[in-house]
Amino acid sequence: MASSPPINYTVLNDGIHEIKMLEISNHAVDMWMAQTLTIFETTEIEQMPILILLDHSIGMQALKYGFDKARETTETLKQYKDTHVAMVAFIYEDEGFLLSMISNMVRIITRNQNVVWRFFPNAKRESAIEWLLEQKRKKS
Repeated sequence: MASSPPINYTVLNDGIHEIKMLEISNHAVDMWMAQTLTIFETTEIEQMPILILLDHSIGMQALKYGFDKARETTETLKQYKDTHVAMVAFIYEDEGFLLSMISNMVRIITRNQNVVWRFFPNAKRESAIEWLLEQKRKKS
């Protein structure tokens, strides 16, 4: 029997790339990073900004592994820093202190990129989508 994929990737009608984590595992992190690279590699400059809804409402991934993979992916994405702009709405379950630490680490890792992050609790998914669409309208 085939196992379920660890993430679900969908492009919503409004052009938002949704990546939903379906399990907490290193494999899920690997698939998330691979999907992020694919999005950047296949998006034309005219389609900027890239809008990503990153749903981690299942819970946080293993921190060390996740940050190590994020650093690797960020190194690869540096080639796009002058041309590609991304807006990421990060959906989370309430994790308190852990969320604060993660949001600071994400901003440090991506500080030299053209990536803007905003964090939303799971109950504010619609607000996250609206924020992404607002960013797109501002860039148009």
